[in-house]
Amino acid sequence: MRLAYFIPEEVRNSEYLAYMMWVVQGRRDAEFPPASHKLHVGIACDRKQSCDYLPEELTTAKCCTQCGASSASLRCSRCLITENGHPVIVTSYCNADCQKAHCSSHRKVYKPLQRLNRAVHLARDLFAAAAEVTILDTPTPRILLPWEFAVTSFDRSHFEDHNHAMAVLHDLGEERSFNAAAGLAILNAFITPLCDGIQEIYVLPKNALFGYEKETCSEREVAGQFNMLKHHGLFVASLGSQLKVAIDFAGEQFGWQEPMVSWNHFVQHRCERIIDVADKTGGLSRVVMKEYASDQPLYAALKIRQSVTTAMMNAILTWMKSRNVSLQDLLSKPDDAFDELRTTILSKAKEECNAEVARLRDRGLYRHYGGPRVGKRMTLTKESANRMKKVWLTDDEMKLFDGESAEDRLMYLAWLYENKANKQGVKI
Repeated sequence: MRLAYFIPEEVRNSEYLAYMMWVVQGRRDAEFPPASHKLHVGIACDRKQSCDYLPEELTTAKCCTQCGASSASLRCSRCLITENGHPVIVTSYCNADCQKAHCSSHRKVYKPLQRLNRAVHLARDLFAAAAEVTILDTPTPRILLPWEFAVTSFDRSHFEDHNHAMAVLHDLGEERSFNAAAGLAILNAFITPLCDGIQEIYVLPKNALFGYEKETCSEREVAGQFNMLKHHGLFVASLGSQLKVAIDFAGEQFGWQEPMVSWNHFVQHRCERIIDVADKTGGLSRVVMKEYASDQPLYAALKIRQSVTTAMMNAILTWMKSRNVSLQDLLSKPDDAFDELRTTILSKAKEECNAEVARLRDRGLYRHYGGPRVGKRMTLTKESANRMKKVWLTDDEMKLFDGESAEDRLMYLAWLYENKANKQGVKI
């Protein structure tokens, strides 16, 4: 959906965009995905399958957890996890005797599971808050003028509803390639302390297209994006020896509404295959990003998100400490008290995200300094930002060619910019 968000109006009717619209609307239109030589289809797609929620026949166990009988009809209400009325994690028994017999081991799980569910939903909202203010603005058709800030905010007004907006938000730019690595600060603060173990997993999702139309991208970008988009990162958390859950901060890009589901159910219903199990959290993302480090937009997108996410979490944890609110205290609050604290935390998160983006802008980081002759480049370090401040065009210089056509003006400004850099001895 990156292309749907940025490309000009005249190419909005491409088959690729029609396919992506089918993706974010829940894959309900039988006419898609279209068969086209322009599309690099990585896997077969199930046209009839809606992926918003895991099917109830999958999540609602028919077998008794204690004795294995197939007539289980009693649910444990204490560990029941639902999402908008849809059962997500269910423990079933055939009768009260089986539930009582299983209680001694099961009660060690249901309270941690409910706390983890709260933490995951809060973490997903925090991840989205950081994502909304860190969109890398690299529209292909527009020539970027020197010193333009590369970071922009996500505009929800383009989309009909929240689900559509979130699907596009998490699919913009190179998002899929690092959604796990970019969320590490959130994970370490809110999720890891609640789990007995956690792993970073990369999968090839079902019902997903991996590739771009060649008409809209350079060959290098096509190759880079194709390799990057194969990786969808999520986490697998263990609670005791019996339960593993999949935690997915950015699953909404595929229409998946539950941020936490049973790992076994995820593998059965949403995973084409597991690509890799990272040696350590963030491992595969770093390896893949290193391979394409010369492609500045890919590298910058990850660095921007990590910087903003880390600043956001530092501010939240400082605030919680000043109020003597620990993570366990927060997640154990009654519903009303938790909702109030959650609202306050999200408000502070958005405030700090905007403040960190402003600090990056003021320091001269993530500013474009390319043009028609030198290509797209970006200030990624303090040293490069300070070096490029010497050659930014002034407001008066920008007005020198106002009477020219738009194309000539850009060409003259690029020439002036390169000439100024040469005189200053600055390599661009």
